[in-house]
Amino acid sequence: MCLNSDFVKKLDIPIILVIKNKLGCINHTLLTIEMIESLKLNLKLIIFNRFNKEDDSHFEELKDFVKNYDIYNWQGQDFHPEILKKL
Repeated sequence: MCLNSDFVKKLDIPIILVIKNKLGCINHTLLTIEMIESLKLNLKLIIFNRFNKEDDSHFEELKDFVKNYDIYNWQGQDFHPEILKKL
């Protein structure tokens, strides 16, 4: 069996973690970051994905918990050139 983490490690590529704004997203993000770090993978940035401008209820809380990585608040159809520069 091959996991996504095995694939990423074999290709030696950075990870862009995309978080869906929903109940439990903060816990899911923290657990995912913990696993990525324990496997010594390269987490490049985090994208907080939302569907409308009013739907960022967990974004500020997430920023309080995650200090070591860049987090972008992204609305699906928005274009963010600053994110591309991070890659």
